Amino acid sequence: MWYYGFLGSMLFAGVMLYYKPDTSVQSWALKEAKARMEARGEKYQYEPSSSSTPAESS
Repeated sequence: MWYYGFLGSMLFAGVMLYYKPDTSVQSWALKEAKARMEARGEKYQYEPSSSSTPAESS
């Protein structure tokens, strides 16, 4: 009987840990930085410029 309670609580804890909300500082900072850059009208996606790619030699 003890095993059923133990295994059930371990299963419940595993499910809860899998579905817990993301509370990391990095994900919060990324969302905050994107929101601030959009408010200033800047792009937050990297687009390489033509000068950063090497010239093709023919």
